[in-house]
Formats: sequence, structure tokens, C-alpha cells
Amino acid sequence: MNIREISPENMYKTLPLMLIALLMGMVMFAVVGLFVSGAITSTPVQPPSTPTPATPPPSPAFSADTERLLLMLAGALMLSAMAGYAVLGAVGARKAAAQWAARTNDGDGRTSLAQLFVHFTFLRAAIAEGAGMFACVGLLLTGNLLFLSAVGVAALLLATLLPVRRRFDQLVERVSQAPVFPITRT
Repeated sequence: MNIREISPENMYKTLPLMLIALLMGMVMFAVVGLFVSGAITSTPVQPPSTPTPATPPPSPAFSADTERLLLMLAGALMLSAMAGYAVLGAVGARKAAAQWAARTNDGDGRTSLAQLFVHFTFLRAAIAEGAGMFACVGLLLTGNLLFLSAVGVAALLLATLLPVRRRFDQLVERVSQAPVFPITRT
């Protein structure tokens, strides 16, 4: 489906499914990262046996400095993603107001807003998911559970994009300065 062919009705059906797919993919990758990294084990933990002198203890995959660096990068990336998420929301609202002002009729205006809404929703989702996936990779590589905080923030940002109909109706109401479903008094 071409983004130029998106109507509000189609958007209401497809956009939530795509956002849920992004969210579930990131969450499933985090769960896999928990098990593969050894942060969570499915078997009871046995007390460590004393290594024999011929067997050196296993060295960690990453030094503590590298792990700290990955944590700082994940934190910085998440803060940047949160800022980008907010900025894109404001830019999208400003562009929507300009598009609404340039409309030829209200039907075309709603379709044009739906296309813009989908575009900016995907941009915001990509920013949030990218930071979350970086944290998932950090979790997979190091097993440090602090990476889950960034995954949680990314999941929260993606979840806030899910009430598609309500968010779109609020956007239309904001740019048109009229209620989407006007109440008529009899």
C-alpha cells in the first residue's frame, strides 16, 4: 500500500497492527536476550564448584568498562530518542496545521492528514524502537539487566502511539479548531 493511498478508515485498521508488531518484536528480542545472555536461566542455579588449577576461570565476554560504555550509550540514545519523539510530535502537528489550511475540502484534508499522521507515527516509532533495540543488543551481549530500563521506556513510547483513532481525531480537532464529532443540541 502506497502512503498516498491511505484513507483514515484504512489507517484505523492497519496502523495499530503495525505498531503492535514493532512493539512485540522488540519485547520478544528482549526476552530472547535475557535467556541467551544467561541473565535468566531456566534451570536452578548450582553453587559454583572450585576450579582446578589447570582450568582457569572463564573470563567475561566484555570488560566492566565496555559494559559501562554500552550502558551509557544506551542511556544517551534513549534520551535522544525521547527528545526526537517529542520534537517529531510537535513538527508533525505544525505540518498538519499547514496542510489543513491548504486543503481544498474537508474530505481531502482528512485524507491528507491521515497520510501525514501515518508518516510521523512511523518516524516516531522507528526512533523509539531503534533505541530499544540497541538496549536489547546490549542486554544480549552483557546480560546486564539495567538495559531493560531502556527497553521499557521504548516500549512505553511505542505504546503511547497505539490509540490511533483518538490521536488522529485529536489532531483533526486541533488543526480544524472544531470538534471531530460535533454535538448538536435539539
